[in-house]
Amino acid sequence: LFHARRSLAMGAPDDRLQEDYNRFSRTYDELDGGNIASAIGLDEERERVLSLARGDVLEVGVGTGLNLPKYKFSTSKDSVKTVTGIDLSPGMLQQARSKVQALELKDRFALYQMNVQHLDFPDAKFDTIIDTFGLCVFSDPLQALKEMKRVCKPGGNILLLENSISDNKLFAAYQKLTAPMVANMGGKGCFYDQDPVDLATQAGLQVIASNPVGSGGFFRTIITKV
Repeated sequence: LFHARRSLAMGAPDDRLQEDYNRFSRTYDELDGGNIASAIGLDEERERVLSLARGDVLEVGVGTGLNLPKYKFSTSKDSVKTVTGIDLSPGMLQQARSKVQALELKDRFALYQMNVQHLDFPDAKFDTIIDTFGLCVFSDPLQALKEMKRVCKPGGNILLLENSISDNKLFAAYQKLTAPMVANMGGKGCFYDQDPVDLATQAGLQVIASNPVGSGGFFRTIITKV
């Protein structure tokens, strides 16, 4: 279930990220999936994004496994078959493993410690790739998206639910001003002023849909195709 195979290739920023998220791991669900997230519609949007997954799924930045109980399996050819989760932090993966053990179809899941910027998978392996709120944390989000594209089958989908620069110019200016401070002081290393649509385009992905989530445009769902 929690496999030893690793592809880390870490530098200083990733070393710090791993240490930080090991420390966050026991309380992360309260920070990222609590009442506030539910109130602004993020829990509902997670479920909507995951409902679009098909076939063999890779979830990058799987963290504590908040999404894992939300995957729906069935006998339909268009349903999810397997879910592979990767994360840089062994502490986060330990929490994810506990969630998987409580699931009825735990044999459908596999977890690996791995750096999303250096995925240890062959080209064109997965039908769907999922990332929820990971791009703002990855030290090189563009390289992460390029790796996701590499391991996704042609015609497959990369589904993103991300922090995003606001469409409102005043809000966006505030984000740019405060992003480094927020990332370092309480934002779990997340630079919340990124433009995930632009990053997806730069990575060579075809953006099918881009929809803001909640008011202010601070979160966004991006549906892309390889």
